[in-house]
Amino acid sequence: MIQELTKAELEIMKIFWRSETPLTRKEVASLTTKIKPNSVNPMIHNLIEKDWIQPAGRVYSSTTSSQSFTPKREFYDYLCTVIESPDIPAIMIALSTELGNEKNIDLVMAALLEQKSRLHANQDDQ
Repeated sequence: MIQELTKAELEIMKIFWRSETPLTRKEVASLTTKIKPNSVNPMIHNLIEKDWIQPAGRVYSSTTSSQSFTPKREFYDYLCTVIESPDIPAIMIALSTELGNEKNIDLVMAALLEQKSRLHANQDDQ
């Protein structure tokens, strides 16, 4: 069974999903302003425990080496955890995360407004 993500864990997963390469803890911390750098390490640990990310190898610099990580689950898996709940606004927010830009969100909003108009028209016909 897929374990649900907290809001902060979801923020970290978004960083991993957007990255084309594995990331170290330090890289994740540098790519977010929503999570304090000191909180990244425990969240990485939680995401490993929850089976959302996995080690991807070591990254070496001139003086240190760091573990890098990659997603073990895709955004689709996250949507499945959200859809199990009846929280329609949460589902829409999750979907909008993947839309990527304002134009795509506007297209979805227009489609929803069109569907709303159809529902009203059907109610008026009854």
